[in-house]
Amino acid sequence: AVRAAEAGDEAAWAADMESVAQLSQRGYDTVGVEYELLAHIALARLHGDYAAQLAVFDADGPLAGRLLRSQNLYAYKVDALAALGRAEEADRELARLKALPEPGFQPVYASLDWLEGRVHEAYGLTGQALRAYRAAADPDGPGERLPAVLAQAALDAGRLALATGGRRAAARKHLRFAQQGFLRLRRPLAAAEATALIDATRPPVPARLAADGSAGRSGSAGLRTMAGFDALTAREREVAALAAAGRTNAEIATSLGIGVKTAAFHMGNVLRSLGLSSRRQLRLSAGPAEAEPRIGGVAERPWTGLSRREREIAELAARELTDAEIADELGISVRTVGGHMGRVLAKLGLRSRRDLREGDAPEGARTE
Repeated sequence: AVRAAEAGDEAAWAADMESVAQLSQRGYDTVGVEYELLAHIALARLHGDYAAQLAVFDADGPLAGRLLRSQNLYAYKVDALAALGRAEEADRELARLKALPEPGFQPVYASLDWLEGRVHEAYGLTGQALRAYRAAADPDGPGERLPAVLAQAALDAGRLALATGGRRAAARKHLRFAQQGFLRLRRPLAAAEATALIDATRPPVPARLAADGSAGRSGSAGLRTMAGFDALTAREREVAALAAAGRTNAEIATSLGIGVKTAAFHMGNVLRSLGLSSRRQLRLSAGPAEAEPRIGGVAERPWTGLSRREREIAELAARELTDAEIADELGISVRTVGGHMGRVLAKLGLRSRRDLREGDAPEGARTE
């Protein structure tokens, strides 16, 4: 039931909980009680319903008259109180957990650093909250660091950094860590939340790029005119649009918060439905290619001579990203970006990145 809620499958959650209700309980079932409560919490978190999450701990709620084997689940009570803006109550509950006798509170569902961050954020102390989230997201920090706990902390570190105008590259690093962590844990909805925040960190395409029509062109308009497009499911249309833009299965999977095998399965359906034999045919069929593509102010250059990776780097550089930011965006090293950047400038006959953005390089100028 917990896994069903984390996957957004409420029907499966209800079926699993019905099965739980039919089980006979013998003696003290403290382990079963904990997981049953966790299932209710997972459903509340699916809907972002922190009041329902808090109600799990009510005296007349699911816990009534039953025993828990530990107090670790009460981390979610602190989280719910903080989310509801009840900072002082969250603070008191956290203090109670810290004061528990041995073995004390264990970071099974959340670390104390993360809970400190939740309380600080509830008080409006964003600087302290961000430092606490970052500490909680550090895989090399003290104590045992469970994957789900690390992923949640990284998500909140990235989220709060973006909300408070923090460094975009640092926020992306945390969000990518969260995204990959949730994908490994098979929690697609949490991974999709991280993906949406990552997308929000990407700088907008400059107006001059958009006007030129080359940067970010997905080919989706051309796809809609292809025979068989109407037969595609909504997910297959998303996959088709990303593939038409040159994305790999791995990149499509990351963008949509699905598995690589799932992306490949949808891709096969897309090609069969559209009567195509390859992704290259899909890209060529998606829409008319520009006779002489442009980037920034660069026109009448050998743009078509750039590789796909060089074009990606050129577009990001035109958006005024540094080599370090481009490396972070594409998941490659800064040195690799520098090598590609040199080849981009050489092929386009430009002296500098500024020329790439502004298109004011003299004809024939080249970077050695």
